[in-house]
Amino acid sequence: MPLEITSRQNPAVRAVRDLARAREGDRVLLDGAHLVEEALEADLAIELAIAGQAFAGSNAALLRRLEGRAAVHVAADAVLEYASPVKAPGGVLAIARLPAATVRDAFGETHAHDSAYRAAMAVALVDVQDPGNAGAVVRSVEAAGGTGVIACGATADLRGWKALRASMGSAFRVPLAEATVDQLFDEARAARVRVMASTIEPASAEMRDLRWHEPFVLLVGNEGRGLPREITARAELRVRIPMFGRAQSMNAAVSAAVILFEAQRQRG
Repeated sequence: MPLEITSRQNPAVRAVRDLARAREGDRVLLDGAHLVEEALEADLAIELAIAGQAFAGSNAALLRRLEGRAAVHVAADAVLEYASPVKAPGGVLAIARLPAATVRDAFGETHAHDSAYRAAMAVALVDVQDPGNAGAVVRSVEAAGGTGVIACGATADLRGWKALRASMGSAFRVPLAEATVDQLFDEARAARVRVMASTIEPASAEMRDLRWHEPFVLLVGNEGRGLPREITARAELRVRIPMFGRAQSMNAAVSAAVILFEAQRQRG
């Protein structure tokens, strides 16, 4: 049976609030039924869950699934609102474990001997600071058949609750790694993965004119400034997306998706 929570000082409530402020190691905070269901499907280890009374009354099946995996609590809706980091809680919160992947994982190296192996088609985010944008990139990478996402520089935490929420569960299926820019280039060189930089520079090669069959990692830069010139200069190729009208750029998730879908189209 679920444990009842009546106090804001309950240890489970405090644990959720602490995790909302700062992620601890592999422990991540999940907000909402969709993300919790996706975590169950992905077989993530779930430590605890807190459901609001109204949610618990109409979602008994989900709570039964959780009870076999975690300590399940039911709290007064006011307590759930206090625990949740969002203004409109999704009815249930959970703490799970989501280990970081390596850069080689994001390149697909761990599947090199499997029938499911795909040549690297990864995205490296450089100083993408909005967690919503970062999470949306993860979702785009999965949708386009990419192999992983690497956070570099001042990029938002890919396993933070805001990014996880924006990924809509893709973060549980797409390898998420962290690296410095130097580490990324070193790993790419060692794995024979081409480093491509997404830019808006007119002198860059147009996306549709390139062949995308070889393993690659696509660098995507900050929402406002794009990629620093010293980083684009190190890339093997600079690529731009053809745009019409007066638009000069697109956000990180859209840019990554457009290029990855072109790569996937060519790879067939």
